[in-house]
Amino acid sequence: VNNCWHRTPYDPLTPDLFTPNPEPAPPRLQVPVFGVRLVRERSHETAQIRTPADAARLCCELLDGYDREIFLAVALSTASRVIGAHVCHVGTVDASVASPREVFRFALLVNARSVLVAHNHPSGNTEPSRADVAVSKQLKAAGEAIGVTLVDSLVCGYDGCFSSLAERGLL
Repeated sequence: VNNCWHRTPYDPLTPDLFTPNPEPAPPRLQVPVFGVRLVRERSHETAQIRTPADAARLCCELLDGYDREIFLAVALSTASRVIGAHVCHVGTVDASVASPREVFRFALLVNARSVLVAHNHPSGNTEPSRADVAVSKQLKAAGEAIGVTLVDSLVCGYDGCFSSLAERGLL
């Protein structure tokens, strides 16, 4: 068995570099090609997000009325303006754990400089659980690794009540 690469003999009918405009050869392997398009489902007028209260106004409105935990990512520009929001995970009555992959895929696709995350507690209790803190720290580390800053992690309750992990020093 000869495993050496060798050149095929010259064939005058085979196009080469000296033939003007040779037709492209069809690909030898059929490979699916994927495209990604972003679709805005609704617009939301916001100013800059300067404080946790600014973030909570937006997030609590988007998370209002759900009967299970919803994990939301909000992408921010370099000027801290909202680029968009994405539901990363729909959980159960008492749990929603979004992976860094889901959060930062959205942030990278919309070219965000930073991201804030929020989830609701259908019970109305805004006290962050140990799991909330652990997931937020994991997201912060993942964001640092790829250059997208996690600015805050919010827990939203009823009527605009919220808790900011950044304000509490838990990030």
